Amino acid sequence: MAVEQQNGGAAHEEIEKRIKALNKKLKQIEGLKEKGTDQLDAEAQEKVASEAALRKEVKELEAQKKNGKRPAAAAAAAEPPTPVAVEEAPAAPEEPEPVVEEKAPEPELNDEEKEKRAKGIRKKL
Repeated sequence: MAVEQQNGGAAHEEIEKRIKALNKKLKQIEGLKEKGTDQLDAEAQEKVASEAALRKEVKELEAQKKNGKRPAAAAAAAEPPTPVAVEEAPAAPEEPEPVVEEKAPEPELNDEEKEKRAKGIRKKL
């Protein structure tokens, strides 16, 4: 019984955190809308376009919080929604692949240096 209460409390906290994060995003969207949508870059326009989905998710999470349940749909809802593309940017011209410089081989180490490096690695572990 105690384990169920702990799991329920953890799920409740998780829902609270998600609601708080979504409300923060919604406040950012309100700020962007005040600036005017015609002055926004593509990323900001995507945020504004996702407002309805965010509001819907907040309502669903609040309902789950009231019911005290966490159905499988809630796990999927916990993931951030995929932003909707407003318009596609023109394709950039293809650039040639950069030339990869080869690294010079490391010099061979004597036994003393090998042991020194091995100790350093063991110490980190």
